Order: sequence, then C-alpha cells, then structure tokens
Amino acid sequence: MNSAQIPDDREAMATGSAMMPARKSITGHAWGLVFLAIATVLLLPLTQSMALNDLSLPMLIRLHASVKMVGAAIAFAIFLLTWNTRRGQPINFVHVGFGFLAAAVLGTAQIVMLPAISGLALDHDLHTMVVLRLGADSAVTGALLAAAFGPSRPDSARAYRMDMALAAVGVVLTIMLAMAASNWAHSTMQTAAHVALAQALLVLAMAALLLRRYWRGQTAFGLLTLAALLYATGMACSFSLPLEDMPKIHLDDAYKALACLLVYRALFREGVLAPWRHLVESGRAVEEDRQRYRQLFDSAPDGLLLVDAAGTIVEANPSAAKMFGWSITDMTGQPIETLIPRKQRVDHEQARARFLKAPQAREMGRGGSLSAERRDGSAFSVEVALVPQEFGGGRTTLCIVRDVTERRQLEQSLMRQALHDTLTDLPNRRHFRDSVTKALAHAERHGGTLAVLFIDLDNFKQVNDTLGHSHGDELLRQVAHRLCETLRAGDLLARMGGDEFALLLTDANVDSVAAVACKVLRVMEPHFIHAGQTMKVGASIGITMYPEDGRHIEELLSNADLAMYRAKGQGRNTWCFFEQRMTEHVRARSALQQDLARAIERGQFELEFQPRMKASDGLLTGFESLLRWRHPERGKVPPDVFIALAEECGQIVPIGEWVLRESCAQAARWRAAGVENLTMAVNVSTHQLRHPGFAAIVQQALLDTGWPAQQLELEITETALMQDPREAATLLHRIASLGVRLAVDDFGTGYSSLAYLKDYPLHRLKVDRSFVQGLHVNSSDRVIATSIIQLAHALGLQVTAEGIETPQQREFLVQHQCDELQGFLFSPPIPASACEAWLPRASRSMSGQASTPGIDSIPRPA
Repeated sequence: MNSAQIPDDREAMATGSAMMPARKSITGHAWGLVFLAIATVLLLPLTQSMALNDLSLPMLIRLHASVKMVGAAIAFAIFLLTWNTRRGQPINFVHVGFGFLAAAVLGTAQIVMLPAISGLALDHDLHTMVVLRLGADSAVTGALLAAAFGPSRPDSARAYRMDMALAAVGVVLTIMLAMAASNWAHSTMQTAAHVALAQALLVLAMAALLLRRYWRGQTAFGLLTLAALLYATGMACSFSLPLEDMPKIHLDDAYKALACLLVYRALFREGVLAPWRHLVESGRAVEEDRQRYRQLFDSAPDGLLLVDAAGTIVEANPSAAKMFGWSITDMTGQPIETLIPRKQRVDHEQARARFLKAPQAREMGRGGSLSAERRDGSAFSVEVALVPQEFGGGRTTLCIVRDVTERRQLEQSLMRQALHDTLTDLPNRRHFRDSVTKALAHAERHGGTLAVLFIDLDNFKQVNDTLGHSHGDELLRQVAHRLCETLRAGDLLARMGGDEFALLLTDANVDSVAAVACKVLRVMEPHFIHAGQTMKVGASIGITMYPEDGRHIEELLSNADLAMYRAKGQGRNTWCFFEQRMTEHVRARSALQQDLARAIERGQFELEFQPRMKASDGLLTGFESLLRWRHPERGKVPPDVFIALAEECGQIVPIGEWVLRESCAQAARWRAAGVENLTMAVNVSTHQLRHPGFAAIVQQALLDTGWPAQQLELEITETALMQDPREAATLLHRIASLGVRLAVDDFGTGYSSLAYLKDYPLHRLKVDRSFVQGLHVNSSDRVIATSIIQLAHALGLQVTAEGIETPQQREFLVQHQCDELQGFLFSPPIPASACEAWLPRASRSMSGQASTPGIDSIPRPA
C-alpha cells in the first residue's frame, strides 16, 4: 500500500475514527509477522547449536563489538531523529527517542567493557556486562511500551525534561549497579526472570501496537510491532546460553540491531517522510489554489485591481482593463489615481491615506456611486468594494470595481417615471408633494413665503366625452405647454391627475400670485386645435398662501382645493384666494354628509306627495313624490341642500332607490284601498341613470311592491338625458319595455336640441315653473308655454304644467289644452295621510259622475 495514502496519526485522532483502507491492509502485515515468527523459531535452535570454534576468541569479540557498535549507533540515530523532528512528532514517539538514547549509552558502555577493547580480565567483567545488557534491554522495552500506550498529542517542553531526566537516572543507576555487580552474587535464574518479564512486556507492547495499527491506520505501529518481536527474539538468543559463553554471542545483537533499524525506519517515516509528503501535497494544493485564484481573478465579471500601499496597481484582470480602456500590461504599474477624474484625484489620495491608517473591508456600494475615468478621458459611474490584504509583510488592497452606468441610467429613468407624468412630462403629484414639503421646510427656516395654486380645467369632461380621449390627451399636453409659459424662475408646475394642475410659487406675495393667476387665465383664452377640431376650455384656480392659510402641506393642498371650488361656484374661469370661512363651510358640509349617510337607517327620511290634476275636469290623476329630511337637531333640511350633497358624495343612488320603493309601496296601499288609475311620478337624478343596475332596481321595486309599471312615471331632466345621449337612449328603452312611463322634467331649461324627443320613448313633457309663473305678465313666457304644448301634442306626448299658483295661470293653460296641472294653487306637497282627502276625486273620475270643478271645490289639506 502506498504510504502517501496513510493518514497521519494526529489527523486520525482528530476525526475520531480509523480509516477503512488501513484496516483492510493489516492482512498483509499480519502475514509478514507470521513468516517472521516462523523464521525466528527456526533460527533459535540454530543459534544454540552454532559452533563458532573455527574463529578465534579475539575475532569473535571483535565481531561482537562491531555488531554492538552498529546497534548503538542506530539507537543514537533514533534519538537524534526524534529530537530533530520533535515539532512534528507525537509525544509517544519522542519517548521512544529518549529510551533508545539510554540504550545507546548503555550499549556503548558494554563495548568499552569488552576485553578486546578495554584490556580488562574477562572473568572480572561478565556480571557487569550482564547488568549493562539488562539495563539497555529495559530502556528499549520501556521505549516500545511508551510507543504503544503513550498519548499521541503534540510535544511539550515539560515532557522533554521528564524524558531526559528518566533517561539520565536510568543510565546512572544501571552503571552504578554494573560497577557493583562484581561484589554480589549473580544467578542465571535471576537473569532469566528479568528477561522473561521484559519479553512479556514486549508481547504486551506488540499487542497494543497491533491494535493501534489496526485502528489508527499508521504503518509506523506495524514496524514497531516487528521491531518488538525481533528484540524479544534477540533477548531469547543471548540469555538462553551459559554466562561464560556470552562473549561469543553475536546473533542476539544482530536481532537487536535489526530491531533498532525498524524503529528508525518507523520514526523516519513519521518524522520525515510523512511531513515531507504533506509538504509536497500542501505545495500542490497551494499551486492548485493559486491557479484557481488566477482563473477566478481573470474570469471575474467585475474589474479587479490589486493596489499596493504606495497606490500602484500591481495586478489587474481583463475586465478591469476593458472597463478602463487600458491593456493589462499598460495598466500594471500605474498609480491608482490615473483611473480617477482629475478634479477628484487630490481628494482620492487623502481618502486612500485615511484608509491605509485604519484599513477595513468595505462592501460593494457602501460608499455610494463614485466617478471613474477611462483612458480616453470619459467619465462613468462605478461602485467599489475594498478588501485589505497582507502578504509577506507587505500590505495590498484588492479593489473590486463594478460599472453601474447602465444601472444608474435605469434608476434615473425609473425615478423620472415615478416622479413625472407620462402624458405631459410634468412633475406628478408625488413630486409636487415632495417639493412643497421641502419648500415649507426652507421657508420655515428662513422666514420665507410660498403659494400653492390649484388649477382645474373647465369643460374638459365635455371635450373628452364628445371628441374622445385622444383629443382630451392632446388638450392636456397643450395646456401643460401653455402653463409652462407662466412659470417664473424657481416655480414648479405639476399635473396632479385628470384635468388638475398645481403651481408652487416661492418667495410669493399676494400681488405676484394674483399676477401669475391672471397670466394663467390669459394663456388659456386662445382656442386649442387638434386634428382640425377646435377646443375651448378655461381654468378655475384656487390659491393658498404660506403661512397665512396653513403651515403643513395637507392644509395648503386642502385649502387650495376649497378655493378652487369656490372659483367654480363664482362662474368658473376665474381665481379665488382661500378664506377661513370656506373651511367652516366645509366642516359644516362634512358633518351634514355624515348625518345624511345614516338618515335612511335612522328613519329620518319621509315622502310628501303633490297632487296632479286633470286640466279638463279638475279630477285627480296622480301624485308626484317628493323627498323630505327631518333631522332631529337641524330640523327640516331643504331638499336643494341635501339632494346636491347626496349627488356629490355618491349617496343619491341608495336614497333614490328608497324613494322609488316607498313611493310604489304607498301607491300600492292606496290601490288596495280601492283607488285605481293613479299615476305615481318619481324624480330620477343623473347619477341614478348612470348606475349600471338602475333598470333592474326599477323592475325589482315594482315586483316587490306590486305596483303596476304602467302607473309609474319617472321624471328625468334634460341635462341628465343629454350627458350621454346614446347610453341614455339604451337605458330608457329598457325601462320603457317594462311598461314604465317616462317624462322630461323642467322642459325648456336644458339643451336646445329637440332631436332627443323623437329618439327617446317619452310619454310626457313637464313645462318648467319658470315659464308658468310669468304667463299673466310676460308674453314671451306665454309663447314658450304655448309652443311646448303644441310641440308635445304634435309628437303625441302629454303635457304637465307645474308651479301653478294663480287662477289666471290655470285658465291660460286650460284654454291652450294643457293636459295636467300641478302647483300650490291646488295643494302644496303633503304627507300621505293628508292625501286621503284627495282620493275620492280620483274615484269619481273613474265612475264618470264628476263634472268640471271650480277652484273652490278642490280639497285643501287640513
């Protein structure tokens, strides 16, 4: 098995488990041990029967001394090896080195005691040599036991001192015993017992070494096991012979020398070969890492620059060279400031000096966007990350540079889209609010003033509805262009949405603001032209001033909006400054709106009914239901107040549905009481007509109340019909298909076009009270009223005149064949309970018993 595949013992300890390949390889070493054991058994009888008489005694002694010298030299070499490699050896192997150092010293003493060398008498030195030999064997046995059972942790100075002390004490004690050995009796039995103990300990060491080899996977433990076996064999060779034949024995020292050689091999493998292989592998890994780093460095999409402490570019990758327009060769060696715009180079040098004093890694983009310069002098935006490094005592900085030009352009484009109106390219509401907030903060710090002008186009919806959205969009673009002509330096114009614009004027006073408002109205006077179409719109302007009208943006915008509506209320195409009473009016209106939202559920609404009379005989033909609101605290709220409010806040649809249902339900109750052929007229607002489910609401109300559709009449104003004539025609035909009758309320006060009279499924026209009131004094009113009656009859429509207050008005309408009459002359709007006095008039008309009544015969409410 390749030794390079065997893991280091310390690595095995770190993992806490042995490697499986090492366990499998133990089989080969086990067979080697078996063969060595067999050879040893065969050699033992041979060594005991060897006759070396052919050699002279001096020659045998010299041979013996030579073998011992080899063994001592190897033992001393073991010590030097472990000492010189102690930094890389585990502590149990260092113990082995000191044990063999003691054995080397004692072996050298044995050589000195040999007669051929020292000249001492043989019979005088036998006991001394035995003691020295036993001491050396004991040192080797202890060393092998330390290798088997000692810890594998790293070395320590304390362990060195202890090993050195034990080796010195052991050598000294052994020499002292050897010097005194000639004075005490020595027996072969004692020597044999000592050898047997040493051999037993060696067997124990072999078992431990084998187990360690198996679990650790280290070849060194296998070699040490073989060494222990050879040493034990050598001990058996020497002490199995008589004491007087000891000088003739050389095979035992050969075994021991071979054992020392195996120990040296084992320690050399662990102390020299293994670190060397590790060093080679580390070098190979370093080279692979370097190549990998170079590959990553060269292929990185970001620009990489390695800059030394002097600010010189040491290395650059292809991305950096391409980014800055340099070649890698030309860029290397250049000062880093070469890549910085000239105006910023001094500041960059100072920033670099501060960075070198306290270098810290900086993440990409943490310092914001920076400006860099290409070789051709063009500037571009970059983000930089910095990574300080130190190699070999030198300090460098890795600069990671990322070109963010496209990203910055995209961000600016997105920011512009977020802050500008796509149609007019003006700042939008968000931009305007941010600008007003900043202007307020500046004005507050410096005692300045500013004004906000809220501009709403007049008649824009009519242009959009009649000419289409394309014309409306072009109109808005042209309006934005004209409004820009009114701007002063520092002013801001924004489109707030729809047909609303806003102006922010800084350092403004009342006169300058009024001048700007007048200029706005002037630029709006000429007609707008698109695709051959002429468009005319005006502007209503609301103005608020800081700090008089508010100190916060919400106050200023809200008050400007109120002032704009006041300008519309004053006739449009004008401007109006905000006044405090507008806020009070808004608060009161808001409170009224909240009460209106809960009026239905609180039962505050009620209906009153105004009778409608047949002009020819004065009999009752039906009622017009009128909504009334009796507030527990405000009293009777005028209809013109709460109806307009309900239309503005979107509550008119549920309120109108309630009126329709209650009117039909009341009429159904009268019908149940025996009164038939009554018509119930209910007013319908513009917002109800726009509701997509209005026809279904009418149908459901009829089904729920049981009121006949033919006796329900819906009164609709001309204005409501003409806001969207095509949609209105579709809706009215759907309602008429139910059998419901349709009437035009306040006829003659709306659009002058009469084309709708032939397109809509109408049944009745109602002459407006404004024409009726002047019948007896104004000839024009008489002509208009007469014309309406004649027009309606010509078209097959019936006519109802409302607002009749005098007998003269009644007589004129009767003479000109008006079909129905309605007004205070007959009855004001009355509650349902008061209508019961009118019901008999309807009954008589049904039975045919009535004659034309006079004014005095008309019932009056109590």
